[in-house]
Amino acid sequence: MGYDLINIGERIKKERKETLRISQLALVEDLGIRKNTLVNIEKGRKMPDMDTLRILCDLLDCDMGYLLCEYDERHHVNADVAAEIHLSESAINKLRKLLPTYSQILSSIIEHDDFAELLRTIDNKCNKKAHVEMFKAATLFHIVEGAELSLTDSDSVIYQGNGHSMPLYDHPQDIETAIDLRINKLLYKIIENIPIKKDDQ
Repeated sequence: MGYDLINIGERIKKERKETLRISQLALVEDLGIRKNTLVNIEKGRKMPDMDTLRILCDLLDCDMGYLLCEYDERHHVNADVAAEIHLSESAINKLRKLLPTYSQILSSIIEHDDFAELLRTIDNKCNKKAHVEMFKAATLFHIVEGAELSLTDSDSVIYQGNGHSMPLYDHPQDIETAIDLRINKLLYKIIENIPIKKDDQ
């Protein structure tokens, strides 16, 4: 495999500064190499040798493939999981810490029929054009069949039905409130479905 020395050097430099928070002089003492060698590595002029890579992996708690820019996650197992489920390494690590204690709760939430709808609602909360569609789902009043809601350029909500057109809400905050209510309702339905954990006898 051909390695990009520039990318490798940049990654090592970034990790030294942001993770280890030490100077080049301090790092070369740990690595047992000359400062000029580290300078050349960080500038992409030289490939670090295996001993240097092993020590860096120990210092940074990462796999060698990460330092060699084979993947962007610190550990190969996380790279595989991230590629499969498209979560960040930080999210994967948090799940690993939570799962031993909350595996039953997390499984119940994800398996619930409304979980996908909850994610769509949260996603659409940040999408102004989708507010009207979410408002339809969260409507707090009776709308005749076939009626439609639309969003004007000024963010007003317009009710259209039976040949009539009339403003309902004049502020986007009202739509946000309706969407928030929808999110809360979905959360309540999902949480209500979580099995109650019995105390150990």
